[in-house]
Amino acid sequence: MADISLPNADLLSRRLRDIASRQPSGSIDDLELRHLVEVASNHALLLSDIYRDNRLAQVVEDFISRGLRYFTDLHARQQEVASEIITQIRRIPDEMKVIGDKCLFDVGLVGRQVHGGHDLSALGKRSYETAAELLQIFAEDRRLREFFRQNCLWNLPIEEEILFLKHCGVRFPMHAEMLRQLHLFDHNPLDSTSPLGPVTHHVEREPKMDLPTGSDPHNERSVSPTNRPRKPSDLAPHAPVTPDLEGSGLDALSTRRAPDTVYSGGLMGERPELLPEEPGPLPGLSDMDRLPRKDLLSLYERMLLFSGLDIENLRNELKDSVIDQQEAVDSLCDELSLYATGTQSLSRPASYFFVGPTGVGKNHMVESLVRALEKRWDFTIPMLQLEGPQYTYPSDINELKGAARGFIRSDEEGILTEFYNRSSQSPFSVILVDEVEKSHPQLRKFFLSLMDRGTTMDNRGQVLNFVNTMIVYTSNVGYSRLQTSANPIGFHDEVTQLAIRENEVMRDLKKILSPEFVNRLTVIKFTPLTRASIDRIFDLEFEKIASRYMTMHGLELTATPAARDELICRGFNPEFGARPMARLLNVICNIEVSKKLKRDDARSMRADRSLREYIREVKEGKRAYDAVSVQRRVMGTARLQVPYRGIAVDYDGGEFVYLPQGRERGTH
Repeated sequence: MADISLPNADLLSRRLRDIASRQPSGSIDDLELRHLVEVASNHALLLSDIYRDNRLAQVVEDFISRGLRYFTDLHARQQEVASEIITQIRRIPDEMKVIGDKCLFDVGLVGRQVHGGHDLSALGKRSYETAAELLQIFAEDRRLREFFRQNCLWNLPIEEEILFLKHCGVRFPMHAEMLRQLHLFDHNPLDSTSPLGPVTHHVEREPKMDLPTGSDPHNERSVSPTNRPRKPSDLAPHAPVTPDLEGSGLDALSTRRAPDTVYSGGLMGERPELLPEEPGPLPGLSDMDRLPRKDLLSLYERMLLFSGLDIENLRNELKDSVIDQQEAVDSLCDELSLYATGTQSLSRPASYFFVGPTGVGKNHMVESLVRALEKRWDFTIPMLQLEGPQYTYPSDINELKGAARGFIRSDEEGILTEFYNRSSQSPFSVILVDEVEKSHPQLRKFFLSLMDRGTTMDNRGQVLNFVNTMIVYTSNVGYSRLQTSANPIGFHDEVTQLAIRENEVMRDLKKILSPEFVNRLTVIKFTPLTRASIDRIFDLEFEKIASRYMTMHGLELTATPAARDELICRGFNPEFGARPMARLLNVICNIEVSKKLKRDDARSMRADRSLREYIREVKEGKRAYDAVSVQRRVMGTARLQVPYRGIAVDYDGGEFVYLPQGRERGTH
């Protein structure tokens, strides 16, 4: 058998992509594609024969037991373990992968299903899985884990190698079918018009190849296809390295790789012509290299989500929700456009400082943004809210990063660690620090490193990365004093007075907050609310209450024009913004309405005892339950039974009255 010219790797990759697009299970990723190209273009797999002389039994049994024994010795002997043992151990996952590759080659390209009583599909699948299992076991040892990191199979992190080997086992049937559709060794080879180009055979053989069964003395002590130098620096020039594996049992699997092998690298070998249509790493994005795997993948997902986001539509929705804060909404949405284009800093989180009078919608802006994005992206955005006044002592910072050793609760993780466990899995998250000016300066110093580098460290030495997090600080610094002071003395128009007030706010801001803290922030200013603003806020807040009554009890809640005017008059307070209106509506249109409805309720006062017992058993884990049916029963039991379908809030004779539907003078 001699001189077989296989197609070029880039032609193979294009053909395999075309085949993958017609597979029922969908497309393949780039790692799978490189793997299949390596198998299809590997002369060594064509010439080797791992099936003879009971080699499989030796590999599957002797190699694994030998490797596990060496691994046990590593723990028992610690520093006395010889370096050749590590060399032998690290070879075992490679050897198991070779068996999987050979089985994939024979099943997919040669058409051989069984050999020597072995089902090659089952054997190949199990070989990949075993390689992953062994690599997982070996990598749990600190010294071996570092060795594998420096000598990885395919220039991938060891965690990715393990996952991909498992993936190769699961997708073995699909990969074999894709290779079969290449028809490389069919009786009628592809002609020059084929997408793969010509395949030239210079071998006299039957249409379906059979691998040799005789002994080949040249193969007994040659180098395994995967026994290659891991890095160029591992080899002296022109001096191939063959580890001394005498007596280890590992040499029995060795085969000679043909000198003209088309693709001699591993799965991620350095062959740029393999996928010529794919670009390399983009310049300017090198700061992403230091991110952990899950944080980097979350960053990629965030870039995709924001790139498909309609910023103008989001801008309009926020303006409808955050009343009369057009400038603040515009400033925030302009910043979000950087997320959409991917041109913001990738090495640190975006940090904003919302400053304005109390009750004008600073926190509401953050909450509205989160709800709007959740609606568009259909997943829950992790959000952590910290109250500045709760961090008035330096020791309070331990609550965030966890108490140091020797202190109470030092074995518990901090708030940020718990939040990181959720936020690192999400493409976008939010940290809201409310009234930050009322916290101890140590809290702001703590966040400096997080805003600078995107990272901080907890009490256990774990690095927490928040590059995918938006950090928002809110404050009414300066405005709290202005709200209680008189207007500036003198004959100034409204614009001049506003400029004077803004200057005073910035002066107070610089007095209370350090320059290094303020300079790391994007300041977004909120303006005081007007009487017209309160009119719109009334409609929004009243609608929230009314929708709850409709959902819970099927009752329509309305307000007459007289009640509406009185509520707005009482609820408007330029010093405290929208909060007085929200409190007033909760009393007049929620609490008082509930009291009337309970007086008119015609239900029996006997509770559904069986339903309560059922819910208690579900909580204790004694029974399973159908969430929809239980919700329907609970809502049906709790629903009020009143002789009307709605109620109107009216204002007459200096007091609020509550009229059943149809008896009001006019409704809002």
